[in-house]
Amino acid sequence: MFYESEVFKKFVIDAKTKIEEWQKRRVNFFIYGAGEHSAQLLKHIYMKEGLLAFIDKSEIKQREGFLGYKVYSPIQIVNRQSPIVNLGIIISSYEYQDEIYKGIKELETKGVEIVRLYKKGEKMEAFRGLYEGSRGQGVKGSGDFLLNPHTLESSNPSFPNRRIAVIDSFFSWPPTGGSAVDLMGLMNGLTEKGFEVTFFLPLVEDELFFPSGLVNGNGNMKFKIVQIPIKLSQYNKLDFPNIISKAVDNYKPEFVFLGDMYSFKPYVAERLNKYKTIWRFYAYGLLCPRCTLLNKDGEACKNTYLNNRDECEICLKDKLRTNAGEPIYLELREADIFSDDYERILINGLNNAHTIIVYNNFQKEILSNFIKNKSIAVIPTGIDIKRFTNNELRTTNHEQQNTILMNGRVSDPAKGFSTLHKAFLDLKEKHKNIRLLVTSKFDFTEEGIESTGWVPFDEIYRLYDFSDICVIPSKWEEPFGIVALEAMASGKPVVASRVGGLKDIVVDGETGFLVENGDVDGFTEKVALLIENESLRTEMGMKGIERAREYAWEKVIDMYREVFTF
Repeated sequence: MFYESEVFKKFVIDAKTKIEEWQKRRVNFFIYGAGEHSAQLLKHIYMKEGLLAFIDKSEIKQREGFLGYKVYSPIQIVNRQSPIVNLGIIISSYEYQDEIYKGIKELETKGVEIVRLYKKGEKMEAFRGLYEGSRGQGVKGSGDFLLNPHTLESSNPSFPNRRIAVIDSFFSWPPTGGSAVDLMGLMNGLTEKGFEVTFFLPLVEDELFFPSGLVNGNGNMKFKIVQIPIKLSQYNKLDFPNIISKAVDNYKPEFVFLGDMYSFKPYVAERLNKYKTIWRFYAYGLLCPRCTLLNKDGEACKNTYLNNRDECEICLKDKLRTNAGEPIYLELREADIFSDDYERILINGLNNAHTIIVYNNFQKEILSNFIKNKSIAVIPTGIDIKRFTNNELRTTNHEQQNTILMNGRVSDPAKGFSTLHKAFLDLKEKHKNIRLLVTSKFDFTEEGIESTGWVPFDEIYRLYDFSDICVIPSKWEEPFGIVALEAMASGKPVVASRVGGLKDIVVDGETGFLVENGDVDGFTEKVALLIENESLRTEMGMKGIERAREYAWEKVIDMYREVFTF
């Protein structure tokens, strides 16, 4: 793969040399590019000092942050009013290096040192190598990249009704969110139960889409993978579904499982309607073009695409214009989602689906109101219990510091950090020996709030080992709430908003507490109760472990077996 190529290795060495030079001169710097390229760079370089933040055009990255760091827009940096002294920028991109430089080169006149490390000529060679390498090297272990989907045949031809094609265009590994973790567990679990699972994974040939479609490390994959390169020019409602469906047709599955694809999912389903299609609604992508069921002001929206698409179009108008190049908005535009044809194809696809999988009753209720298909199943994500319960429960007393954990994107308003922030400041007035641990690398001025920085997926369980109480103050209708499940599996009580899947997972008064959305006083009261009562924390923690066992992958896969043998 590209990140194992000599071209990228040279980039890392040159970047490391430059950063060490800057560190000696006490030059602070930005990295331009908040994507897979930069994530791979930071795997090789220890940023002990000097890195201020990242720069990226993506508004999503600016809102959510990247690897625990803040992300600024190029305009914010170029128009910076404060004096620029001892400042550098490393451009971390192989395909857009020159384009990026043109947009910020005026900073050189202000004394900023802008570093471009790829030489002309090696860029295109490297870019080609990324896709050729990803198809040619394969994944170590039991999972395989099937290099030629046109000659793909079943390894179990005598049981064609156990052959499943899975399609998901936003999967990457290591995972960037719960969706990929859920899909990995599902595909592995079905394979272990005797199903033949083949994962059709598109890889769009454009840096903006990374890390979607990239797999670095096999994650103990037990299924097969067909990697399908898609040129950016083919990323439209005609070519994308045709390319995917041709690969699947050569496989001839019994079932087609449609994961995350945003707006192209109805078109793909239409091409593959000869098979039993299963639609997975991990979030709200087809019900809300923003995927959150929040309006442009960040407030809960009662409208959905299915009952008033015109209102959705008004809500999304500015985003489609100002963020047209971002993957989600590019796909919305290319899919032509506000046309009559799109709505017809979507409704037909949902009505004709073999099964629709949702993750909470709230999602099921929305869909049940607007489609005729009665085969809507609420199936939760699963959890590897052993990963979290192998650790000894950590108990505290009043002489020790009580740690409150928020494991989530604090920069995303929908995650509700503003509510917890206010509650924590209130708690500090009475409880001096507490701290708030958050998964970011923002610098907080308030005493007692600490950032963990970026925590790799394989180390997530340690967050809970260091904590006493997990708080999930989400303001949107969380589709599931894997953080609550992880916390309970780790024996930690949960205080969460009464929204979406969280109200299905957390048993109020037994494994934690549910508080009304945005209720600062409510969060303050419930967290204080747990701080002051160690025995209650322990009791709720033990009940949480028992509750989490109900979501063990073995039990979740049994629910899916009924779907795939129906």
